[in-house]
Amino acid sequence: MKRALLLVNPRSGRGDGPQLAQGLVPVFREGGWRVWPVTTPSPQAMTWLARLAVRARVDAVLVLAGDGSLRWAARGLLHSPVPLGLLPNGTGNVLARYLGLPIPGPWNRMQTLRRAARRLMQARPRPWDMLRVNRHWAVLWVGWGLDAALVHRIERNRPRHGGRAIAWTWFRFIGNVLGSLGRWKPQPIRGRPSLPLVAPVWMVVFASLPWYAGGVLRFPQGAAGDGRLEAWPLVGSGPARLVGQVLRAFPRMLGWPLRWPFPGVSFTQGVWKAPGPWPLHADGDPLPPARRVHVQVRPQALSMLMPEPALR
Repeated sequence: MKRALLLVNPRSGRGDGPQLAQGLVPVFREGGWRVWPVTTPSPQAMTWLARLAVRARVDAVLVLAGDGSLRWAARGLLHSPVPLGLLPNGTGNVLARYLGLPIPGPWNRMQTLRRAARRLMQARPRPWDMLRVNRHWAVLWVGWGLDAALVHRIERNRPRHGGRAIAWTWFRFIGNVLGSLGRWKPQPIRGRPSLPLVAPVWMVVFASLPWYAGGVLRFPQGAAGDGRLEAWPLVGSGPARLVGQVLRAFPRMLGWPLRWPFPGVSFTQGVWKAPGPWPLHADGDPLPPARRVHVQVRPQALSMLMPEPALR
């Protein structure tokens, strides 16, 4: 019988993670897995518990949460043979969509998570690249600039005990974008490797995964696990020019997900500087503002449970 630790973020999704986790235990038992659900009081506790699970030589660490919680569990599993498995219970669930896992809806949450659990029990561990920005880790992407500022605002105003629906998040996100267009000041970014467009930028996304913004946007190159990262700038010296450039590029964006309209640069390690400190986030978690960012890829630093066939 396989053994797994199930880490639960009580603030993810609708805040019902602990109840959902208890309902999943019999599903795992039927599949020959013995699972211990633990509700984590803080993100740091998730890292600490994952490290204890490695010492206990469990067969997997599972996370019932959203994309932002993954990096905390992943920190405790770095360079270990214990794989990380995701049971999606977040807002966007971008990684779960990328891997082809069932996504819970408003009315079928328990049934969908049971299907996701059965798929995880049949999944194989595969190597996964990690990102490191300054002293922080990320599983999916790092944002520097406008999108990080929006993440900071949304996180400050999110419900304290969970209950964050995706419609509420998108409403807040769009409202903050419209409110920021007249106030946000683009900055010229310098560093190595050079960004493909020299004009001032509104933000830069450093990505390991080619999906972004809840899976609405897709970067035109790059794939998870290829040993490289991509830097994607959003270019424009002012609101009018930014909107004009996006409108001109819109025919190239058509499709689903929408394609990112500006060129990016592929790299394994880079350093960039801005004239002033900019907000920063990793996988949707706010980080302290930074004037200088050092971003690098750590190939195959994590083992990830990936159902077959996983999307690429």
